[in-house]
Amino acid sequence: GGAAFAGPAARALPRTPFARTPTWFPRTVESARLTDPLRDHPLLGIRGGAEPGTWTGFLDTELQPWLADHRLMGEAVLPAAGMAEMALGAAAAIYPEAAALEVSDLAILRPLSLEPDRTREVRTTADAEGGFALESRRRLADEPWSLSARARIAALPRLPSVAGPSIVAHRTVPGAEVVAIAARCGLDYGPAFRPVERVQVDDADARGRIALRLPDAAPPAEDFLLHPVLLDGALQGLIALLSAVVRPEGQSLVPVRIGRLAVLRGAAQPAAADIALTRRGERFLAADLVLRDAAGTVVATCHDVWLQRVRLPGRLAAAEHAFRL
Repeated sequence: GGAAFAGPAARALPRTPFARTPTWFPRTVESARLTDPLRDHPLLGIRGGAEPGTWTGFLDTELQPWLADHRLMGEAVLPAAGMAEMALGAAAAIYPEAAALEVSDLAILRPLSLEPDRTREVRTTADAEGGFALESRRRLADEPWSLSARARIAALPRLPSVAGPSIVAHRTVPGAEVVAIAARCGLDYGPAFRPVERVQVDDADARGRIALRLPDAAPPAEDFLLHPVLLDGALQGLIALLSAVVRPEGQSLVPVRIGRLAVLRGAAQPAAADIALTRRGERFLAADLVLRDAAGTVVATCHDVWLQRVRLPGRLAAAEHAFRL
């Protein structure tokens, strides 16, 4: 170091003031909101664009551990009630002023499996003509999209009218027994998917009334239009309905179609559900549901739900006719 570097260093700001000019890029129709994305529904994910119609989300049992509590044959799958809720969420975004929302002809084409330690990317689309589609693929995987479900969505001025409840209970099935019977059918319900408190069964008319309570392990009800756990619990009532007339071992029943689901917007969450078998066959069952809040007010109706009989792998041939009615 020479003399120029001896002694303390002199540090000062330049005498010329900074010229500070804020610069904002204008928002266009192609702009992506990377820092504040629009989220219309927790299951839909991020909206693509300013107007609703396309959403991209991620489902992961680590990020959403409650989804791991719904298992078919040991594998975590998104319940049919979750697919229906995604369709309702899309309808709510497209029809923000609707008093009630409708999902019709919901066809579940293939299960949406949730692999451990692997995120599933989901793409949801809804068009102006009322079409709805749910696709998925493994995140960051070079693979085509797999179509899991499609449906129609619409706005309604009110819920469809339904007849008053007429259940004459012949027996009561506790919720714990429903879970145990379901396990023998290959349906494993963890703590988040155990909303059934009891089922009162009318065997003569093939009807039942399910008492529901949202489990503590489930996400808050405020995030959903019709909580998937509660709608799934209403469908679990079928297990109690059939327990007296069939042997469940070796067979399972999985929803494959919902003819028409109507939900009252802003209503309280269901506290009970009435279910009625409408068709019984060798391969399929069909049922209607009416969901009510704690005061008995109808908050949702679900008509023509089809459930398909699925044979469990590795079971004895004697179980082949377990659900033949």
